[in-house]
Amino acid sequence: MEASEEDFLLEKKNKVSINNEYPPHLKLDGDMSVWSMVGLSVYLFGESALDTALQFVLLPYQVSMIVGNNAKSTSLGSLSIISTVVAVVSNPVSGYLSDRTYSKFGKRRPWLVAGVCLTLLGIFIMTISRQFWLLAIGYFFEQLGAYIVCPYNALLPDLVPEHQRGTAGGIMGCFIMFGNIFGGAIGFLMIKLSVWQVFFILAVVLAITTIITAVSVHEQDSRNIPRDKIELKKFVVSMVTPFQHKDFRNIVISELFFVLGIETVANFLQYFLADVVKSPYKLLGKQVATGADQAASFFTFPLYIGGIMGAILSGPISNYFSKKAALCISGLLVMCVILLMNFIPIFTLIVFASFVAGFGYGLYFSVNNALTSLLLPSDKDNAKDLGLRIVVLTLPQLISTPIISVILRVGQGYGHNLGYTIMFIVSALYMLIGTSLVPFIKNR
Repeated sequence: MEASEEDFLLEKKNKVSINNEYPPHLKLDGDMSVWSMVGLSVYLFGESALDTALQFVLLPYQVSMIVGNNAKSTSLGSLSIISTVVAVVSNPVSGYLSDRTYSKFGKRRPWLVAGVCLTLLGIFIMTISRQFWLLAIGYFFEQLGAYIVCPYNALLPDLVPEHQRGTAGGIMGCFIMFGNIFGGAIGFLMIKLSVWQVFFILAVVLAITTIITAVSVHEQDSRNIPRDKIELKKFVVSMVTPFQHKDFRNIVISELFFVLGIETVANFLQYFLADVVKSPYKLLGKQVATGADQAASFFTFPLYIGGIMGAILSGPISNYFSKKAALCISGLLVMCVILLMNFIPIFTLIVFASFVAGFGYGLYFSVNNALTSLLLPSDKDNAKDLGLRIVVLTLPQLISTPIISVILRVGQGYGHNLGYTIMFIVSALYMLIGTSLVPFIKNR
């Protein structure tokens, strides 16, 4: 018989109590207030706004303007390789060092602030880019800063009691979705504002939300806790040991395939709208966008409104069914919508379908974040293990974007939008594989 969630949490609590596994810097006494969870989550609004605007609007737009339509797909693919290489190196390193950071401000906040500063530097360089090589340098620093912030994710298991992580995950999911909506709206601002003005708005929002979270989070002073030496051999070994835990390995691989399905479509959504759906972009007979960049931005509104609803309802749904069942429901839901978008490329239908996909998207990541925090192998290495998880989740950028770039380029020669059809089918298969792995996660 499968253990209940309450039994699992009680067993882990007793185990931690006996082994004294929690490091002294963790503050898990008593419940965390909702306002504290909000303060912890505010940063995600600014980060998600920037990430969405870059992925859906700014980066495809800048690449297209600099290199032209013929080379836009392959050039965008080369940037994804930069992102992947940066993630593979910076995530586990920053996580490992964060777990061994001893400062007045705690273990996580110094990395949050330093990472955002690098991100702002990258944004500035991208703003002034008129050549592809300079854009690539700016994107390198933006991504380096984004991934150095990785230890921020460890604040959830560090500070939030286990029985509240579903609620905290839902709140964090809501801020991510609100940020995504704001980032998507940036596309419409580009009608009246220049690229540098849009980047400036995003930079200010990111800076403000980072300050709010840094001030709101109450990490304990970590200078007086027992120190763990930084050793290269221990670091290398620690890259493998988390994946020896079956549940952690299964949840990460399942999420890998889900993200692979998302990335396969998301990176080329603007091009799909331009090449297949085509202008004019009308919703119920009324034109809502003139260009593919604006259409992609409009697409994000129902997507992330659905995501907010999914995040809000993630707690009740996972409590009523189970966390595993919630992940399966959301994965299959998004998979069906992706197939529908390909076979019925009508803008009005795509907009309504995106709301349903958004619901599944918000439900999936809210539940998955809470479940992952409960399956971390060692509380002493929360940031490093979460960093390894993020490294795995960057593989879709390395795998999907270059492959789909080639498929689209080759598919153009056969007509009938064959390249895009293959893209959507491959995405759906990734979703199916990821969902099929969920039942192998035990204790949920």
